[in-house]
Amino acid sequence: MATKRVQSEKKTSAPKRVRAVRAVDSVELENVFSIDHDAISRRAFERFQARGQSHGQDLEDWLAAERELAKS
Repeated sequence: MATKRVQSEKKTSAPKRVRAVRAVDSVELENVFSIDHDAISRRAFERFQARGQSHGQDLEDWLAAERELAKS
């Protein structure tokens, strides 16, 4: 005797995870865009060297360098 499988729809009320995004004001954006590309590159490379030249964090180094230089 064969049994019939019944497909049931999962109904959840849990919201989907949403990545939080920090609001950026126009002054902060202006500061970032006015920074010299070479200065960011040099600072990111300094961070890379200070970390013992371990690879895999280039984006983090670049973004941190942008933030540091935007504050100064």
